[in-house]
Amino acid sequence: NSFDIVSNEQGFYLAFSELEFFAAYNIFIQIFDSQGLPQFSQAIGITQNFGADENVRSIHDIGDNSLLVIYDSESFSEGRKVKAIAIDYSGNVLEGWESGINVCNYNSNQTFQTSIDVDNGIFVLWNDDRGDGDDIYGQFLDASGIAAEPNGLSVAVFDSYQQNSTVAYN
Repeated sequence: NSFDIVSNEQGFYLAFSELEFFAAYNIFIQIFDSQGLPQFSQAIGITQNFGADENVRSIHDIGDNSLLVIYDSESFSEGRKVKAIAIDYSGNVLEGWESGINVCNYNSNQTFQTSIDVDNGIFVLWNDDRGDGDDIYGQFLDASGIAAEPNGLSVAVFDSYQQNSTVAYN
């Protein structure tokens, strides 16, 4: 139940999470042509982390023949983090992205809420437990993975819980 799809001139890109070897969820990519035929004999694994469950939340075309997959990563040692990984249109992980990057460097539990394409990048919103309950933080990622604010931008930080955010861009 963890997947997203994006289309461009090359086809339809389906990013999904699948349980591997009864150990952990990892992320895979499959490309479909305009007739709906898969372009790989089997889906390509883009994460290989058996120490964490990694569940796809969104996929975006970021230009330069590249896609950005945003996902929740949860492990016993690291907690919950929102991460991103960039791949080319053939499903190869781009150099420097092999382990994915943290959307936020703050050491807190984070849960993806939504993301949207904006000028020259992607804006991501998540719930973060660094305060009193869950607060909402955001981050702008450019195509190279550089975050605007390493610890995220405060969007809704108040006493108690802020949840179920959404975003629109005009």
